[in-house]
Amino acid sequence: MTLIVITSGVLCFAQERTWTSDEGKKIVGELLREDGEAAVLKVGVKEFKVPLTKLSTEDREWIAAQRKEREERNKEAAALAGTNKSFPKSDTQPVTFHVYYPSNYTADNPRPMIILFNASGDGKAILDTFKQSCETMGWIGVGCDTFRNGAPNSELLPLFKALLPIIESSVIHNPQLLYTGGMSGGASRALQYTALFDRPWKGVISCGGWLGKQFDLEYRKGMAVAWVNGDKDNNANAWVAKDSEVLKKRRCKTNLFPFPGGHVIGPPDILTEAMLWAQEIAEKNVKEK
Repeated sequence: MTLIVITSGVLCFAQERTWTSDEGKKIVGELLREDGEAAVLKVGVKEFKVPLTKLSTEDREWIAAQRKEREERNKEAAALAGTNKSFPKSDTQPVTFHVYYPSNYTADNPRPMIILFNASGDGKAILDTFKQSCETMGWIGVGCDTFRNGAPNSELLPLFKALLPIIESSVIHNPQLLYTGGMSGGASRALQYTALFDRPWKGVISCGGWLGKQFDLEYRKGMAVAWVNGDKDNNANAWVAKDSEVLKKRRCKTNLFPFPGGHVIGPPDILTEAMLWAQEIAEKNVKEK
């Protein structure tokens, strides 16, 4: 098996398996992508380009099956791009959630995803307020029903524990670019869930929310937390300094995005500005690692 080392390229998919050459030699590696009439494999820390003709019949058939599956995913994604879809509550799904797929949504280039909560428990309403900004940013938006103010944590925490993996498996997204957000009590919930549910959360878009004296929680380190508050939202603004101090101890970056108004969600241009800032912080963190 002739291996040609390469050092660049966009990773499209990766599955580790044992590969067999046409001469019967075996090697364990991940298929990163196809490149013309060759397969690009990752073996250890290196990438190799292997002509398809040098692989076994079984390997070529497996690659063809993966290609067909990928084409089907892309076809389904193309039909969803720029649309809304609701996933109703069922026997296997504890909560209804709603998804907005931006126009640039594809299966081969998974997008960032933001999971949103509303104080009223109306996931579609909070998603609608973020929809324009999600489209501008190319983020997938997910609005969750049920998570309303006043409902006990003993009831809601198990629901989200069950719901989160369902969202993750139902919506093709970049799992390394995961955000939360919301309005008022929904924003406070979004902040708390970054501490209570272990995911690589990159940031929180908090509209009129605060930590709610949950200062002892271990919030995800290195997040970007955007306070999107009306300039007359006295309650939310009163907590910005204290909450930012708590989060900075977790090496989080915080920034205030004010707008004229009271305890209401910010306009699309301010939401977009906050999301762009959070994305830039995430990208900077990746480069620094």
